[in-house]
Amino acid sequence: MFPERAIPAAAKYLASLEQKFGGRDWAIFAYHCGEGCVNEMQELTRQARGIPKDQFTVARMFFSASPVWNRELYQAVAMQMQRDYSPTYWFRVRCAERLLASYREDPQNFEALAEDYKTQFAEANGNVPRRAPHRLSAWLKPGDLRFHNADEIRAGMGADLAKPPDRPEYFGYRLRIEPDQPEDLEYYSQASPAAIGTLMYIAFETRRLWEELKPKGEVFRPLEVTSLVEPEDYALHTSRSEALQHVSGQVFDIDYSGLPPGEYECLSFILDDLGWDGYLGFVEEGTDTLHIGCSPSSREFFASVYQEAVAATP
Repeated sequence: MFPERAIPAAAKYLASLEQKFGGRDWAIFAYHCGEGCVNEMQELTRQARGIPKDQFTVARMFFSASPVWNRELYQAVAMQMQRDYSPTYWFRVRCAERLLASYREDPQNFEALAEDYKTQFAEANGNVPRRAPHRLSAWLKPGDLRFHNADEIRAGMGADLAKPPDRPEYFGYRLRIEPDQPEDLEYYSQASPAAIGTLMYIAFETRRLWEELKPKGEVFRPLEVTSLVEPEDYALHTSRSEALQHVSGQVFDIDYSGLPPGEYECLSFILDDLGWDGYLGFVEEGTDTLHIGCSPSSREFFASVYQEAVAATP
């Protein structure tokens, strides 16, 4: 109620936390999760593998938390993320500082950036929300929205779309596309090379991490891909909230409901790791499906992953 009192008091408290924990990043972490929490997280970070003593930061803590190599730290970070995302507040503050600096230095560029990150996807009711609900909505643009019906997909075969190899034991994923009309299966079993490369990368890294984890009593199950490209007229009559984005061919869905716990943990870690690094975005759809797509700046890289994987397939 009294910002003239609250702001100086908060600044004084943050300054004391910075002095106590040795860094502004740790101070911001403690401001949100508590001093006892940071004491525990710092101790786990000191014990973690691969963190030099001169790089004792929240960022190194966060990105060194692996379910294989630093499992105790990984579980502690995961618990804090489930509680209030406090391990990410340092990154959020830094991003806010950069945005504020951008606005001060070049307001027109800031406004253009804000406009660029608005969603241009209509919701099921036809309305376009003012704010993108997640990064995939901001990344996909009108130029990506190509297919209004199955005939357009048929006409586009061999041009912008490709068919992912369906060899579960080799690539680590399985196609489970189930269109209303069986004759559409061939056309719906396609996506952009970038989307297929993203899928291949995720499946490969998930299996590699799972093999390192060595979960007892588990057998690796290929990831089940339930949706690739879909035309607009098909997407509109489904009840899935993210269905319209499939008309781009740039996204795909994975059903994780049947995955063993260890494999699901590995999949979640790989998605989080790629997501925090800006390579892809993903969102939960319903209670058992992940809606996934790579960032525009990563499409060329993941398309090359697809091309190299196909070329090397025996």
